[in-house]
Amino acid sequence: MDSETPLAQAPAHPAFNRLVDRRLVHKRANSEVLVTSVSRHGSGSWECGVQFPPGHSRVVDRRGHVPLILALEAVRQLGLSVAHVGFEVPYDNAFIMDDAWIRWSAGTSPQLEPWSSLDLVVAVAIVDHGVRNGRTTSLALDMVLKLPTGEQVASGGGVFRCLTPSQYRAVRRRALSAAGLADAEYRRDLLWGMAEHRVEPCLVGMNVRDPFIFDHLTDHVPGLAFVDASNRFYEQVFPDRELIDLSLQFTSFAEFSPGIEATIVESGADSLTITFTQRDVVVAECICNPAGARVSLAAEQYELAT
Repeated sequence: MDSETPLAQAPAHPAFNRLVDRRLVHKRANSEVLVTSVSRHGSGSWECGVQFPPGHSRVVDRRGHVPLILALEAVRQLGLSVAHVGFEVPYDNAFIMDDAWIRWSAGTSPQLEPWSSLDLVVAVAIVDHGVRNGRTTSLALDMVLKLPTGEQVASGGGVFRCLTPSQYRAVRRRALSAAGLADAEYRRDLLWGMAEHRVEPCLVGMNVRDPFIFDHLTDHVPGLAFVDASNRFYEQVFPDRELIDLSLQFTSFAEFSPGIEATIVESGADSLTITFTQRDVVVAECICNPAGARVSLAAEQYELAT
């Protein structure tokens, strides 16, 4: 771990007056960093700070509602931060997120006041820790996001794999970087085909100049692109409903070419299961508003450490 990392002297309680080093969350732009502090809170648990600013590009609702995709990005950033700070995973390691989930606890998204940010205290529990030859190879985490007053706002979690630079190069040796692609080809929006109130398979479009999803150069389609597509899918099918619960599995790297097809494979009263395929291979699956909430272990472990 770099001795100059600002978190070397971690605060005893979440701080919201600064952002963590952007390297901890693998971002180039400070404006896309959501984590404010990371500190240990007993054996196997951590206490972190997250801040959602009112001026973020994804807060477009006039009432200031925080979109679920922003909360899921916080889960991703928290997982990386805990890996770097708590388990000394080097900055040059790559992370593969196999599984991610997020759920608004109150059945609706929290609302930002026009004059302030939304500060959240996050309890993070280590559910599983993979180690090989003394090196962290994987982490599974559960999280509970609360207001500083103690009211629970959301729960979530994720499964991360950690790859050394040589391992990642071996896995991605035939990958095509986004740098070699024409912007026009990937700036198209989602292409919808509607027939008798049923959404037909469609191609997933994306804007490589979107600073939230494409913060830095990548050799694969970022997972947030599938979250964004799933949210748009949900809004098309249920225009009067709110997406409050999202569960994703990433089964393969998604390349920038050929196109990625999104298909609804199952739907309910207010739920959708969407698969994303490329060359007839499923690269990701998303369940929107799944039946039954996942139970987080973070709250219980946090209370035991208090």
